[in-house]
Amino acid sequence: MTAPFVHDGAMNSGIFQAYVEHVLVPTLSRDDIVLLDNTRCQERERPSNE
Repeated sequence: MTAPFVHDGAMNSGIFQAYVEHVLVPTLSRDDIVLLDNTRCQERERPSNE
């Protein structure tokens, strides 16, 4: 494991996105595999197409 993260409190999509962008992605190399569980904090609201 190269990008551990500890957050005291409930995880939300903003914290998760910041972790992915600023902690996880910089540690990745070509052909690395990332496994994620299916948690609600990974979901983001998508902009409306209206």
